Amino acid sequence: MKLDAVTLEVLRNALPAVANEMAADLQRTSYNMMIYEVRDYCTALLDTNGELISQNVGGVSHFVADLGVLVVDGMKRYGRDGFKPGDVVITNHQAVAGQHLNNVVIYMPYFYEGELLMSIEHLLPRVIRTLCGETVPCRVDCDNFHEIREEQLRTLAQRVAAEVRRRGRPRTLEPMNPADRRVIHMTLADDPGVMTESEGEGYFKRVSIRPA
Repeated sequence: MKLDAVTLEVLRNALPAVANEMAADLQRTSYNMMIYEVRDYCTALLDTNGELISQNVGGVSHFVADLGVLVVDGMKRYGRDGFKPGDVVITNHQAVAGQHLNNVVIYMPYFYEGELLMSIEHLLPRVIRTLCGETVPCRVDCDNFHEIREEQLRTLAQRVAAEVRRRGRPRTLEPMNPADRRVIHMTLADDPGVMTESEGEGYFKRVSIRPA
């Protein structure tokens, strides 16, 4: 899909505006001078893979490095179906939120018509639908991310398949989204020595590679 210049500019500014509005609300309502004066915080919009979509202007920029791991941890703990509209997660667990006791992270899932939005590619069609009245599929890429990711997954699939054939025992991979699982299945589809199957519930499932 090719967007006109005006629509593209609206989209380019709409997503950062979400993060900036979160930052403004946090600073305006805080009773802690580290927030409303020092601006020792960060707000951002991320997808369920922990990938940054937009970040606020100002604040402490390096905090954004702490946000993605929290989202990934939440998806592993609760799964896609474990989140409902209105849920808010507050944590300061040192394993994922940093070493300081007062490093508190608050995040909440966002939904569109009751559906959890999983990624920027999942979000953009709905933004475009709101602006233009129609939903279109979108594929977002940056610095050949998809090509590099798919090659990594193919290498992983071939390496694990070789191990399964050699040892005669199944291996189960880490939870993956549907696109990543498809690459694993397609890579090994013609391998007579192994078979693959997705296991689990929800959006993120594990791929099991077993001897044929």
